[in-house]
Parts: sequence; C-alpha cells; structure tokens
Amino acid sequence: MFLSFVSSLVVHAVGFLYPAYASFKALQLEVGSERALEEQTRWLVYWVVYGLVSAATYLTDTFLFWLPFYDFGKILLCLYLVLPQTQGALVLFHLYFQPKLRQYEPTIDDA
Repeated sequence: MFLSFVSSLVVHAVGFLYPAYASFKALQLEVGSERALEEQTRWLVYWVVYGLVSAATYLTDTFLFWLPFYDFGKILLCLYLVLPQTQGALVLFHLYFQPKLRQYEPTIDDA
C-alpha cells in the first residue's frame, strides 16, 4: 500500500509537474525559432501520448495492480516518455498512436 502511494507521487511528479514546467518553458522561447518549434512539438506530442497512456493505465490498474513491480513499471514508463535521451513519447507517437489516430480520425471527428 505504501509503495503504491509513493509510486503515485513519483508518477504524478514525473508525469505532470516536470512536463508542465517544461511546456511552460517551451512556450517562453522566441516565437518562430527552430528550437521553439522543436520543443513545443515535443511537449505537445508528450501530452497526447500521456493522455492516451493515462486512459489505458486507468483500465489496466483495475486488473494488474496485484502484479509485482507494476507500480515500478509505471514509474519506468513515465521516465521513458519524459526523458530526452529516450524520446519515448515521440517514439510511441510515431510508431503506434499517430497511425491509429489517423486511421480512426474521421470516425472520431464525426462523433
């Protein structure tokens, strides 16, 4: 139970607080600069991926909470998504989420 509480704190700090501040910093960059465009795109992609992963996590928590190291895995996933060394959010977006979102975009838009 305690590990779950600590895990939740870490996931929220890594998944929300740091990206929110980094997004703020990206918005403060010179408008129209190449660096601003790269950083703003990076963080916008992050928020899309994080939103989709959070929705999936909401469902998986119900069934997988009992697995050993599940909470640790969630922390690692958040780090993978956030860290610039891994660029996990960009990787997942371009490999999985973008193709599926494009495929179902008309259906989603019509809903």
